[in-house]
Amino acid sequence: MAIIRILLENGLLKFTEEDLINPNDMQLRNGKKFSDRYLGLRYPQKVKIFYVHDSHYEKFILPKTTKQKAEVFHVITAPEIEILHIIDQDRHKIFLQKFQCH
Repeated sequence: MAIIRILLENGLLKFTEEDLINPNDMQLRNGKKFSDRYLGLRYPQKVKIFYVHDSHYEKFILPKTTKQKAEVFHVITAPEIEILHIIDQDRHKIFLQKFQCH
């Protein structure tokens, strides 16, 4: 989220925050819930969903009834970027506790 915010604030993406359906709800990770909340509305073109995650196996699956309204792009982050953010936010101890690393 931090990296997306930085990219948006500095105009480094092909879209702006105004192009987002709901910039305050960028962490909705369930395809059905996303579909129920947003894809019942009409948009002038197909919605592009950029699903940012850290696993090659994780999927964002939309229900069949709304698949034609959106296109999902999977963006897989590198662990190096994630740990830099964790350190920058001074959350390293929380990270270690959560994943029981020693």
